[in-house]
Amino acid sequence: DEWRKKLIEPNLDNGKFAYPSEMKVVRQIFGRSRNEDGTDTVHAIKVFPKDALPEVLSFYDDRKNDLWDKARNTGLFDPPVHKNIFKTAYFLNNRNLGPPNRLAKGSGVVFGSHGINTPFKNWAETFNTQESSAFLESMGISSVAFGPTLPKDSTD
Repeated sequence: DEWRKKLIEPNLDNGKFAYPSEMKVVRQIFGRSRNEDGTDTVHAIKVFPKDALPEVLSFYDDRKNDLWDKARNTGLFDPPVHKNIFKTAYFLNNRNLGPPNRLAKGSGVVFGSHGINTPFKNWAETFNTQESSAFLESMGISSVAFGPTLPKDSTD
């Protein structure tokens, strides 16, 4: 409630949180994790077309975007902003529907990372197979997007 009153509501446009239209955000997902010291971290996942990358990077520049200053001043934000941007090079969907329009209540989203012991291209070719799709389908996973991180645009 405090976050909404102090930061979100002042930035509403017609009842919707207003990202700059140039960001072309087509999907927004928020998640929360608890840090070892008991504090919370908010994770924001945005899906956007690649031509909007400059605007997205500008939005997440916590030294230049005054939204982050407002969040700092309300005590609702603990800098810095971490950006991990990756290019969707592969998209697996066993139902040929593309990304789901909405996540149903109870659905989950995972953004994870792990090491691999082979070049990414080889891993992706192995992962992007009918056998892999069948395995994901057997676990109830409807779609997977993956690709390389853009190191020059990411902070971690």
